Amino acid sequence: MDLIKSYVIQSLSTASANLRLNSENIEVITLLKEYLEKADNLEEEIVRMKKRTELSKFAIKLDQIYSYISSGKPDFLTLSNKFKEQSAALLTDLSYILDISTPQSFNNLLSELSTESKLKSEVQKEDEKFLEESFLSNGTVSDQQEKIKERIIFSGLEDEKNFKFEDYEEIILKTVKEIEPLLRRLNTNEYTEEELQDIENRLLKNEELSLKAGFSLIADMHKITSKAMKLLREKKLLAVSPVVEGIRACLIVIVAVIRGKDVDITNYLNRAETFGEKISSAKEGII
Repeated sequence: MDLIKSYVIQSLSTASANLRLNSENIEVITLLKEYLEKADNLEEEIVRMKKRTELSKFAIKLDQIYSYISSGKPDFLTLSNKFKEQSAALLTDLSYILDISTPQSFNNLLSELSTESKLKSEVQKEDEKFLEESFLSNGTVSDQQEKIKERIIFSGLEDEKNFKFEDYEEIILKTVKEIEPLLRRLNTNEYTEEELQDIENRLLKNEELSLKAGFSLIADMHKITSKAMKLLREKKLLAVSPVVEGIRACLIVIVAVIRGKDVDITNYLNRAETFGEKISSAKEGII
């Protein structure tokens, strides 16, 4: 096992040692450690984990640990203290995973992630073969690259055989970009019910699209935002500052995840989830 992978997994082991574990908890942690140990590309596996609602917050912390130790610039004089700090930061989110998981359900989740990884690997191998064969047929590099882009599709999109990541990214980000100006106008009442209805409908479509693509966290953020738009349109929610900031937090999480930004979005994710809980249970007009 390489140093980077060993450091990441050891941080998980250290965090789990500070929890009260029953036999099922221990089995879940064992499954997780084995999954990370077997990963051919740990960074890609962590990215996949970040896209699953059950693992997203934990994976964000794990990604921070991975980025630190793989940066090539760790301070070895303070490495021990940093390791303790990073391991402690995993406790809350690791505990959450253990609370909601059984060995069977967690194994099923990891199997889904493993299948996604294998499918991506198969697509990459197919593209490499396609590229090699194309060069032998004297095609130009740019022509072949464009053809390869057309062949890379999201695994699991049964009803959208020709759907490409570039298309998905453009659809999602275009909607987010058009919501931002609306946020600046919400507390001034300079908007129409039709405008809110249009945004709500697009968010619902993007939620469904994200679920098909396997981006459950992005789908959750769309669900929260569309619910907020619906409540605003029905005047069951006031466009006060906490509402605007809650919606903005959802949008920031969407953009950060879809663009793979290497930034800490934990605060925004917590804010977005708290906002989602509040609008689900809040009385009319109160947030």
